[in-house]
Amino acid sequence: MIQLDGPYLDILALRHEGLCCSQIVVKLALRDLGRDNPDMVRAMAALCFGGYTGGVCGILTGAACALSLCLES
Repeated sequence: MIQLDGPYLDILALRHEGLCCSQIVVKLALRDLGRDNPDMVRAMAALCFGGYTGGVCGILTGAACALSLCLES
């Protein structure tokens, strides 16, 4: 059974704010890095729902962007 605490609540709260999968993963990565970049989070909307094609989920492409952020640090 999944515990609804910590990261799960963070994800649910961000989804409730209207963010999609790619935006959520990048916003959480930025937060964990102690950074804030609202423009980048907004731009990640282009990757939502597989770029609105129904293709690869934005969580995968968003995660690639988040990893890139971590490599910069």
